[in-house]
Amino acid sequence: MTLVTAGGNGSGTITYSVTNGTATGCSIAGAVISVPSNVSGTCLVTATQASTSSYLGASSNVTTFNFFWQYAATYGVISSNYSYSCNSGDTLNGTWCNHNYAPTYTCSIGTLQSNDTCTYSATISSYSCSSGWTLSGSQCYRTLTTTYTSLSNCQTAGSENENDSGWVNYSCSGSGSVWHLKGYINATPNYTCPSGGTVSGSFCVGLAATASCPSGGSLSGGECTIVDDYAATATWESYNYGYTCPIAYSTLTSSTICSITGGSGPNLRRSSQRLSPELIARAGGNSMKGPS
Repeated sequence: MTLVTAGGNGSGTITYSVTNGTATGCSIAGAVISVPSNVSGTCLVTATQASTSSYLGASSNVTTFNFFWQYAATYGVISSNYSYSCNSGDTLNGTWCNHNYAPTYTCSIGTLQSNDTCTYSATISSYSCSSGWTLSGSQCYRTLTTTYTSLSNCQTAGSENENDSGWVNYSCSGSGSVWHLKGYINATPNYTCPSGGTVSGSFCVGLAATASCPSGGSLSGGECTIVDDYAATATWESYNYGYTCPIAYSTLTSSTICSITGGSGPNLRRSSQRLSPELIARAGGNSMKGPS
């Protein structure tokens, strides 16, 4: 926009100065006022006439010039509707899917079984003997009532019983022609499960294995659930076309035209062009419209 002046007397040089109003980037080159592209708002201009030998210099009042930029709106998709789905067995959570995993089971002691329990060796806590037998350490012994006439006869009987009757040991005691035979068998071990299992023979069974989930998972009902594990599949169901204004601080002022606002201030379509009685600067027009 080119500025001109009218009125007043003298032939002193006319210069212009400009400051920002609501527009940013107001500038003057010679008598041409401008703002950057896509900037709307006000620029404040002062015109000054230099003094001459016959006249004193004078400055005008601050005059407001307004710039009003417009451009074509963009036609395209302005709204759309999607449906979301997850893999079979997973749960939809908004636009994400919750996935369930089988937990990992481990045994702090023993061996993992198919029913997610741990089996481990029981501990022998004591020994016991059947009626008629006497406990001695981990063995039971019994003295036979039969009397043997010699040590040799007693030892022969003991060897036969050790081989045929399940004895694990024997001993003979006596003297002369009176000898007695003592036989030994393994005592029955009594087992305990110190970690909470149940005795079954010489093993402990029924101790629950420890369940753990992958990173980010939480265990519930025998399953590990990871919330928002992966993005749901979006299916585009419907959409609407229309005009939009992609540049910041712009509004759709008609069905196809966008206007860039200059913030607070006077109506951008109006300007005050009156300067001073001594010096009047006037613009070629009171508003400027950018390319559309």
